[in-house]
Amino acid sequence: MVPNMVPRRSEPSKNPMDGVVEKAKAALLMEYEHVGAVDIAVWVSRYPEHRDELIDFWMWVKGTPRSAEMTGAPFPAADSDVIESALRDACLAVNLGRQWMEAPVDPSTMVVQEMARALDAIRAKPRLKGGKAPVGFRRAVVWTWIVCLFQDRRSHASRLAVQKVTYLLENAMNLGLFTEHTRKPLGPYDHKARYRDAEPIAVKKGWLDVQGTTLRATEKASEVQRFVGRYLRSEALAAQVVRYLVGFSDEELEVIATVHWTVKELTNLGRVVSVAAIVSALAETPQWQAKLQRQAYSATLLGVALRRLQELRLAPTQ
Repeated sequence: MVPNMVPRRSEPSKNPMDGVVEKAKAALLMEYEHVGAVDIAVWVSRYPEHRDELIDFWMWVKGTPRSAEMTGAPFPAADSDVIESALRDACLAVNLGRQWMEAPVDPSTMVVQEMARALDAIRAKPRLKGGKAPVGFRRAVVWTWIVCLFQDRRSHASRLAVQKVTYLLENAMNLGLFTEHTRKPLGPYDHKARYRDAEPIAVKKGWLDVQGTTLRATEKASEVQRFVGRYLRSEALAAQVVRYLVGFSDEELEVIATVHWTVKELTNLGRVVSVAAIVSALAETPQWQAKLQRQAYSATLLGVALRRLQELRLAPTQ
């Protein structure tokens, strides 16, 4: 059935999930106003339980002029090209694969807070030895497992996204696996994982197919399920973290990882963590100065990334 072009009015409800979808709509509208474009596939992957309502809302938003484009004249009617494009994109958005058959990931504040508390608790515990397998093999197993989780919600994973998720997962859970990230132009980067162990081993095992910067898990990747639980301090919690992070775009993941790296440096120097301090630190870092010229690194979006990290207890709150 083709979604209605105009969002339906619903009666007030006391369902607590209503607050989630209304906040999602507000954030989607803000992104449209601020950026001028919205990747609906990303939004429905974050809120799969509200897929239809978000698509309806997005189709209406896409046919509406932004505030910056308005000159006081009445809203122009959406022409047939806009409608056709919206319908085509909506069809693509709902055709994202088997993730729609799974239990939705609840992105509500309460769920994120519970996840953050669990991460805090696990970091407070000493790590146990991860078995006799070489570290490179363990990294390849977890790397492949993360790509598989990406493919639950996307058609494939980019190397950039996997790099950033391994970085954030390592810092969230203190796995002792992905500890060799260095500062690179696109954020924290694990050169060894790319060229020496995680990715090359996964390809050699037949777990991953790599085309340029695109990583796809093969049917043989299911083999890693036998091992991955041994190398993650809590497989269930790690899966929750990864699925949460997969909801962000590649660029958002780059920003969050970069902000986390910068926050750690500020903390180690005993400096107050704030958006202004992050901007200053980026400006003082030769590899990352150019980032400040990108819209994704505006003070507003840096503040959003910092709040995401604070919600996960990966950055101090003032």
